[in-house]
Amino acid sequence: MFFNSEKDAKPILILQVVVLCLLVVLDSNKTKKELNVQEIKENKILNTEVNFLEEPTVLETNLDPIPDFYETDQIEDKAQMQAIYFLKFYGAGLKIHSKIVKVFRPIHGDLKKRVKLVLKELSKGPTEQEQEKGIFTGMPENFSFGKKVRLKKGILHISVDEAFAKETGKDLLQDRIDQLSLSLFEFEEIKGIILYINDKRFEYLGKDNLQIPNVITRKERKIVLL
Repeated sequence: MFFNSEKDAKPILILQVVVLCLLVVLDSNKTKKELNVQEIKENKILNTEVNFLEEPTVLETNLDPIPDFYETDQIEDKAQMQAIYFLKFYGAGLKIHSKIVKVFRPIHGDLKKRVKLVLKELSKGPTEQEQEKGIFTGMPENFSFGKKVRLKKGILHISVDEAFAKETGKDLLQDRIDQLSLSLFEFEEIKGIILYINDKRFEYLGKDNLQIPNVITRKERKIVLL
């Protein structure tokens, strides 16, 4: 179709102008909408709490050093703190008396290994730091436990050398038995203890003939934790 007059072309020009204006408005709304979406995304990012659990490398830099006694252990055989019992004197003069003191040692391994490590710690006695606090052991110097340690039906059979009871008074001998038994009763598998001297059973021990139960069981005694 051809337009031969200015009168015919005018409506077409007006229509073109209207369409152009509509396109400008639509484009402006689209741009504004995109800007609003971007602003919402930015605000969401800024207001979101960072979950560091998703970034383990960040946590690892803030971890405390691993205790020394873990460094040589395998992952499945980490050391656990085990209670060991020593002694400390309280009072003065004729009223001086001993009390059982609980300390802790890193112990690991299966039950047999852990029992032997506890016996070894009892033989070694308190550390220098513990001695400075007045902690001591009632165990004789340079004494040893028998190599054969047997657990049967909850009863631990254990042998010590003759120094454990030789020329020992009633009170000190009782302290030694309590140190030994309380330390071993920390293992829930041990319900009773049969004590041997050089692999022999005795009903009485020490210079005061302290009677020894056939099976030593857990007894109530006040425990001090420093």
